[in-house]
Amino acid sequence: MTARPQLLGTATTVKEAIATVDDRTTFICLGVHGQRVSLDETFSTLNGDFSFPPFHWGCRTIVQFLIPGIQAADQKKATTEINRRFDDDAIRARRQVEREATATRPPVPISQAPVPPPDLPFTDDALQAAEKFLKGAKAVDRNVFPTIRTGARNTVGRLKGVKFRIKSSKSLARKITTEVAESGGRLSLQQALDKMTDVNRFTVQYDPRSYARHQLEFRKHLTDKGWKLNKDKNYWRPGPYRGHNTVWETPKGDFIEIQFHTRQSFTIKENVHKIYDKYRVISPTSQTAIRQMNTMTELSSRVNPPPGALDIGPAFDFTSVRIRDYLRRFNFF
Repeated sequence: MTARPQLLGTATTVKEAIATVDDRTTFICLGVHGQRVSLDETFSTLNGDFSFPPFHWGCRTIVQFLIPGIQAADQKKATTEINRRFDDDAIRARRQVEREATATRPPVPISQAPVPPPDLPFTDDALQAAEKFLKGAKAVDRNVFPTIRTGARNTVGRLKGVKFRIKSSKSLARKITTEVAESGGRLSLQQALDKMTDVNRFTVQYDPRSYARHQLEFRKHLTDKGWKLNKDKNYWRPGPYRGHNTVWETPKGDFIEIQFHTRQSFTIKENVHKIYDKYRVISPTSQTAIRQMNTMTELSSRVNPPPGALDIGPAFDFTSVRIRDYLRRFNFF
């Protein structure tokens, strides 16, 4: 039987099949797209009943765990594709249906981690683990804050969001619950916590005219103190977010996230966050989610890269990842 993540909490009530609908999608998956069942029930398909995908060899359908209030997937697209095929060649379509109905079933996977909703509920265990972890994060903050503050001052930068420089316990609990669920239960809560590099985070804002030069001076300030650059991402190319995101390792081995912004990019980021709070709790296939993603991308497109910004750090390719995964995993907001 397919393993299910154990940390979904009582708020999770159903699971939903989400097919990739195009001209290669099987009738099996077109028929199951948008189907919702309880966690203990099976999906009814042309090829039989399944607890989870794959529903056939080469299946691209995924499963979302849903919490109350998340909208259902749009089934109209799948229905339109079925009608198109029968309108084009009804005999060929019927033959394909017959072949799929008698096709050899794929083996049941030993372990599978269906895609969780973007904002999973968290358990009491996750919250307790997060609160314990944050005690150490506060001690880290006392050690690193003077270095960050001095670096910002010396490079004519402004620290933004100082009150929120340590992730909240609920936000951290939610994130590690998601990490455990996505791993199919292979990660423990502690292992998920050990992967976190944005619990202590800072934002430095610069004048766009001197953004690149002062950011490089700030980086030198950190390396002179023995800090090592662990991750370096340039998000100034088109996408739903603009700015530089870096992760640094201190001489004591702690990880600190530092974002670099201009006044405009920081303001847009805050506006995008308000939309993202609504976006992350609905189905990514809904028309509302698509409109919200387009709005976030359009807002960010208003921010022009400062001179020299594109030359700092490796560029991030937004087309290489699913946008929702990008927003949730990198947790910029």
